Amino acid sequence: MPPIRPSLAVLLLALPVPAPAQPTATPSPRECALREDAPLEAAAAFATILAKIKARFPDAHILKIERTALDLEGRRLAYEIKVLPQDGRIVWLRFDARTLEQLQGDAAGRPERDCAPS
Repeated sequence: MPPIRPSLAVLLLALPVPAPAQPTATPSPRECALREDAPLEAAAAFATILAKIKARFPDAHILKIERTALDLEGRRLAYEIKVLPQDGRIVWLRFDARTLEQLQGDAAGRPERDCAPS
């Protein structure tokens, strides 16, 4: 391996080196709200929601479960569930994280059935 020339070494030393990423001092209220449930409370919530989904779609497959904020401040949380029932259509369901009731219409944020099989 050939030695590095002095002019190249000086050039390399002059290049700026990015500082390591620093965590933000205080997380936003939305970030805090999304992490606030204890594991046992979250497990009980999921069990309740899954029972409601299985009652409505007995042989459906759960494709995705996500916890999201319905407002910018993170004060109103929801569980968003992507379900694949036997008819082959993808169904998005949204449940209020506090009451565990299914949200309908504008509160749900997206149509319940949004993909038809091709």
